[in-house]
Amino acid sequence: MLLNLFVCLPLLFKYQEHFPWLNHQVILTALIVNGITTLGLVIFWGAIVTLQLLSKPVKADCLIVLGAGLRHGKVPPVLAARLQRAATCWKLNRNATIIVTGGILHGEKLSEARAMAKYLTTHGIPQDRIILEEQAMNTWDNLRNCQKLLQKRAESKQKIIVITSSFHIFRTYNYLRRLKLSWSIVPSKTPWKLQPLTVVRDYLGIIRDHYRSWLAILFVFLAIAELLER
Repeated sequence: MLLNLFVCLPLLFKYQEHFPWLNHQVILTALIVNGITTLGLVIFWGAIVTLQLLSKPVKADCLIVLGAGLRHGKVPPVLAARLQRAATCWKLNRNATIIVTGGILHGEKLSEARAMAKYLTTHGIPQDRIILEEQAMNTWDNLRNCQKLLQKRAESKQKIIVITSSFHIFRTYNYLRRLKLSWSIVPSKTPWKLQPLTVVRDYLGIIRDHYRSWLAILFVFLAIAELLER
C-alpha cells in the first residue's frame, strides 16, 4: 500500500502520457487495492476493539493459552495479557487445567510453554494444574498439538476454551474450523501502544491465508469500475 501510494502512483501520474491505457489500468488497480485493503483493515481493527471491550472471563474445564513469542527468554506484554486472562478464567474453576503451548523459537534457550508455565506459577496457579506442550512452532501447531493431547485426556462434556490476543481471534477461529474443533475462544486485551503493529501483521496474515478470496474481490471491483467508466 505504501509503495503504491508514494512510489507507483506518483510516477504513473507523472508519465501518464506514455502508454495511457496501461497506465490507466495500473492506476485503477492500485487505487482499488489500496481501497479494499484499507477498508478491510479499518473493519478488522474495529471488530478487534469491540471484541476487546466486550470480552469477559469464562468458566471452563480446560484453558489453552496460545504462545506469542518470548523476548530474551521473558514473557512480553502481549503474551502476559493472554496469561493474565487465563489466570482470571481459572479462578472461576480452580479444578480447570491450563495448557500452555509453544516450542523454542528464534534462538531462545527456553521454550514458550516453559516460560508461560513459570509466569503462571508466580501468579498463583498451582504447577499441577498446568500442562506443557513444547513442540509447536506456530498457531496451527499450537492447536493441532493440543487437539492430539486432549484426545487422550479430555472428556466429551468438558468445556475447552482457547485464549489468545484480540487481534488473533479471527485467524484462530479459522484454524479451529479447519481442524473441525468446536472450542470457544476468549480474547485477551492487546496493549494500545502495540495494536498498530500487531493488528497490521495479523491482518496481512489473514490476507495471506485467504488470498484467493481477496483476489476474487479485487477482480469483482475491477470489473465494476470498468463498467462504471463506460
